[in-house]
Amino acid sequence: NWLHLRDGSGEAGQADITVTTDDGAAIGDLVIAKGRIATKMDFGSGYSYDVLMQDAKLTLDEAPAKN
Repeated sequence: NWLHLRDGSGEAGQADITVTTDDGAAIGDLVIAKGRIATKMDFGSGYSYDVLMQDAKLTLDEAPAKN
């Protein structure tokens, strides 16, 4: 699976990190991703990443309690 994690900072489409994982997640899930970071990855055909987290393990996290 290829996931794009966004934290809401930066310009639209520029503030995410791409993660490869065997785990799954749904849009809107709050996850903790732990994996190996690689930089300057170019797979050809327009698929290039300045930063890529590979072979990540995902843990679903609980949303913070609202007061």
